[in-house]
Amino acid sequence: MKTFRKVLIVLLILLGLLLVTAVGIGAYINGKYAVFTAAPTVTHTDATSAYPTFRAVLDPVLANAFAGGLVEELAKQSAPPWLIDYLMPGEISLILTSDHDASSILASLFINEKRLGPVFAEAFNQSNVPALYPQFQWAPDGMKLQERGRLTVEVSYPMEINAKDAVLYDGWWTHGRVPSPLKPEGGHLLEIVGDNRRGGAYLAAASLMQVFGYDLNVQMKDVSITSFVFVTRADFYVDRTEDDQLHLYLSFDIQEGKERRIAVISLETGLNAAFETWQEALAEHHNLKLEGGSRWEESKLVFEFTLPEAARALRTVLGRP
Repeated sequence: MKTFRKVLIVLLILLGLLLVTAVGIGAYINGKYAVFTAAPTVTHTDATSAYPTFRAVLDPVLANAFAGGLVEELAKQSAPPWLIDYLMPGEISLILTSDHDASSILASLFINEKRLGPVFAEAFNQSNVPALYPQFQWAPDGMKLQERGRLTVEVSYPMEINAKDAVLYDGWWTHGRVPSPLKPEGGHLLEIVGDNRRGGAYLAAASLMQVFGYDLNVQMKDVSITSFVFVTRADFYVDRTEDDQLHLYLSFDIQEGKERRIAVISLETGLNAAFETWQEALAEHHNLKLEGGSRWEESKLVFEFTLPEAARALRTVLGRP
């Protein structure tokens, strides 16, 4: 009996040591790789202090529900389906900041990582992504996990000189009090907000297009720099409805009383022509019917479209059968 007690005590001590060791190893692994505990929910507005003139916000949860392909790919790799939800970030945002006194645009990518933030940062920093895009000036510290839930990487790119000159010398950019930042509406699969009250949204977007080799005037034909002079805010969002329709919404807030100026008419005409071309191409090449058009809501110019068979449309865009 005494021998049994001694063996039992020894086993309990060993079990305790194993438990303490396991907890210690678990705490070390979680501290190093952030694999067990979920990070707090943080938005890009909490994580960035720069004044945004252009920002795009992606909801990964809604995007995954729309795409569905991530779970399928995991299943092919024999990974458990719950893993995608376990690791899915809360938000992915791109914030562009324009300052007329600077010579470049600051772009900040923000990810509200849920788990494995240090692993994602290390993987990105060991990748050749910066080498693939040498036109950007990458921050020397690469992607960094500032704290749990705040994964960021910053780059800058040169301003498009013609756009900057127009903003500065055509009286577009005012030097008055900087207004409060415009906020995204939220709740959309993808949402883009451009704050153009001081010309910053156009400056950021035109400069980004130049980086990728696009001439804005050529690509948009009749929509030139002057077409955006009277635009104060631009909103674009994408949603998928329950009946598998893709809902596309684009609007421009126009300065009151300037709705019929030549610049605004040029903007409306040029974009209507671009959407008509897109409609024809989708119908002819993919048998997809894009329905909708433009309308005025007081001083807001709205373009709204629906695309049926959203899942098939996505597979078509991705080149998947």
